[in-house]
Amino acid sequence: MKHYFGPNGKLSQSFADYEVRGPQNEMAEAVFDAINTGQNLIVEAGTGVGKTLAYLIPIFESGKSAVISTATKVLQHQLLEKDIPVIKKVTGLNPDVSILKGRSNYLCLLRKEQFMLNPLFRSKRDIPVWAEVKAWLSFTEAGDFSEMEEVPVNHPILTSLNADRNYCTGSKCPFYRECYFYRARKKAQKSQIVLVNHHLLFADLSVKETNFATILPLHPVLTVDEAHKLEDIATSQFGEMLTARMIAVLLGQLPGELKFRHTEKFRELLEDPVFDSDMKFRQRGVVSEEMKEKLLALKPGLETLRKDLTALDDDTFEMRDNLIRRIGSFFDFLDTLENQDFVKYYDSNSGARQFRSVPIDISSKIEQAFSGNFETIIMTSATLSVRKKLDFFKNRVGLKDAKSCLLASTFDFKNNTILYVPKTLPDVNQDAFRPAAVEEIIRILNLTEGRAFLLCTSHRNVSCFADELRARTELNILKQGESSAPGLVGRFIMEQNSVLVGSFSFWEGIDVKGEALSCVIIDRLPFPQPDEPVFKARADRMENGFFGYSVPLAVLQFKQGLGRLIRSNEDRGILCVLDNRVLTKRYGKIFLESFYPVPLTRSLDEVKKFLAQS
Repeated sequence: MKHYFGPNGKLSQSFADYEVRGPQNEMAEAVFDAINTGQNLIVEAGTGVGKTLAYLIPIFESGKSAVISTATKVLQHQLLEKDIPVIKKVTGLNPDVSILKGRSNYLCLLRKEQFMLNPLFRSKRDIPVWAEVKAWLSFTEAGDFSEMEEVPVNHPILTSLNADRNYCTGSKCPFYRECYFYRARKKAQKSQIVLVNHHLLFADLSVKETNFATILPLHPVLTVDEAHKLEDIATSQFGEMLTARMIAVLLGQLPGELKFRHTEKFRELLEDPVFDSDMKFRQRGVVSEEMKEKLLALKPGLETLRKDLTALDDDTFEMRDNLIRRIGSFFDFLDTLENQDFVKYYDSNSGARQFRSVPIDISSKIEQAFSGNFETIIMTSATLSVRKKLDFFKNRVGLKDAKSCLLASTFDFKNNTILYVPKTLPDVNQDAFRPAAVEEIIRILNLTEGRAFLLCTSHRNVSCFADELRARTELNILKQGESSAPGLVGRFIMEQNSVLVGSFSFWEGIDVKGEALSCVIIDRLPFPQPDEPVFKARADRMENGFFGYSVPLAVLQFKQGLGRLIRSNEDRGILCVLDNRVLTKRYGKIFLESFYPVPLTRSLDEVKKFLAQS
């Protein structure tokens, strides 16, 4: 790979500003070797390594077909529109590359026709959105909603138009030949490289969404970027879900007489308080025995409905097979209620409960799915290791025998940043912590003139700190929830003296280079909530759930948060952890030893000196 990444390599010859990086070449060599020998490989590539080129070029050079999975659609588009054109130019190779997304990202032509006959708007504000959608309809060739940058994919108009599988009749649809989703799927089947996201990848592997299942056996190589998100996404996709609305929507799609008869039968069951919540805010809890009994009471009615549907002629009722399949998924959920290898819980949101069940051990599911579909699996992220070892991540994703490759960041953390842990703050679990933390935060922000991310572990702290800072400083305080995440980040970059206060959605995936971000403050070590049902079920099965599960999860989140600061060779700034347990508790060393080597201080005067050198 040196003929690409070396001092006189093709990248240096093609781009005057290309920086030769030893770790990048090392990763490329490891990836190329893994692909050619059919081995699995896990790479932690620190910030600045340039991991995208380090796995794309070996894939191109191998000539093998590959699925590349990312955690976000943003990275999907970056690969397709920015990185892959560069690779094609440098290598002189031109394999077919396509992007495939989930159904909700594509226009359904049948639903569009139905909507245009009777447009339904929530308010007058939807009218200009519909005008933009109609203009897009006149020129779109892919039917991909992302082509409309100003209309979010979850806008109610788009959810009324998307290719939701609950309304899909497949080949029986009059628009099947023109269907944007199926056309994207067919294109992907013929492509040498297919870009997907983790949700779609695991929806396919779990056989919950089989609409591109024929792609995977044809592609021997799987590359998983942003792999630190893998376990959480696999957990959700290998799990089952049931809500009253899912049943109600299905009942509403039944043909005349069946609809009347079965809607009446289910009315009392669905009106049971078990499906409702008196909480307006999000609440999560374990499914109780009483809840379980009432959920299982749905089985007889669902079985009768399934038999009635099976008796219908699918030529006269095109939705028959769709509804039977969905009833089967309801039974899949209900069957897990008696399975001790699943954790059963509910989420309450906006007055309705969503019941979920997920496997307690997800690693065996991932291992089985991967081993049956791919010859080589490459996983990479900037944050996978704990104490310079990948054992925890390997065990969580079922790849215990994969080769390991740990590559440090190419950025100069030692000279370009300093870690400040205030000496005088009380313990984070004491009532005095929050007001004392506010005072400390103000002192720090006065030195940095804002230009900071304040990353919190709870929405309560987000509100508390943001409100206090607005009342007591002249800084430009941007608070999570008051605008979209991209909108807040854009304002943070453009507006002077800004402080962005947010919770976990801002701990990762945010890339701000330059002086706009000169300080990252973390309110406390990001341990999982001990009573969160999925975490608790998994921790309870371990000999030492705290050190074996809770601490490693918190360490990886900690690394993601602090990693927001240094995003280029020129970046400098302050890292601040307000939680003194990072120094006073035995487990604190694990956090510090897992991050990049940075100078530590407990003195605000040292922080002043460091800033004066900038």
